[in-house]
Amino acid sequence: MPIKCRLISPTELLLERPVYEPPEIGTEFLIVSEKEWRERIRREWGSGFFLGCLFVALLAMLIFAIAGHAQTRYTGSADVGLDQGLGFEIPTVDLIGGIERPIGRRFELDAAGTYGFTRKAADEPRPNGRTAIVSVTPIIWATPWLGLTGEINCNWLFTTAYNKAACSHFPAPGVVFRARPLGLPSRLWLAGVIPSGSIDRKTGIESNRVSGVQFAWEARIGHIGPADVRLILGLGVYHGYSQGNPLCDGTDGPPVTCPRASWTTYTDDTTVRLVFPRNADAGNLW
Repeated sequence: MPIKCRLISPTELLLERPVYEPPEIGTEFLIVSEKEWRERIRREWGSGFFLGCLFVALLAMLIFAIAGHAQTRYTGSADVGLDQGLGFEIPTVDLIGGIERPIGRRFELDAAGTYGFTRKAADEPRPNGRTAIVSVTPIIWATPWLGLTGEINCNWLFTTAYNKAACSHFPAPGVVFRARPLGLPSRLWLAGVIPSGSIDRKTGIESNRVSGVQFAWEARIGHIGPADVRLILGLGVYHGYSQGNPLCDGTDGPPVTCPRASWTTYTDDTTVRLVFPRNADAGNLW
């Protein structure tokens, strides 16, 4: 009978709180040093380089905003989404605050913070939960109408049953087009979603390793007082994995005898965004 092993730290052993329930007969546990254990976790979660870049970019954004207030756009948004494919009760509601900072003619830096009122359908005794997302999106305008993007983000899910978190290991590539569909000054966004996250060694909860593609049409539809009003219609198509057994699904290495179940789904959402200050030319592309 093959012997399956997993790493267990001395701290975990002393606390007598193994991360997982003991598996079937024939499983052995390999005790390693704290140094080796931390090194394994570091490799799985990454060095934190992009997380550091995220906060450096946020700081740079604030500096640019203070240095050139007239060019900086401040945004406040409310988003309603249909995310049942990701396991949430519908609708999901998010509040978003952000900054858009052009840097010359070729560069732009956008940053946003999101707080979501979400209800995870599987939570007991009733669906509940909250989400938080921090993101930074640099844009390089290759031409006046075509830009290249690379979003970096961290997101968190908090419920009464468990918490989950994931941060970008690499910038997610994308493109943005300036256009006028239906005569409305707009931006058309298309971006990939790169899998991130790993396993929480304290709880045994695995990342869903979500990948996919996102599309959004962001159009300026009018103004209210000192603010422009934008309408954003978004659609996402995703592929991910359900929670498995880390002892045999490949998380702790081969052999893989119980692969995780995969799924494919889609989401759509509608966002109303207020942008300050108002654009002096209502028909101007931004």
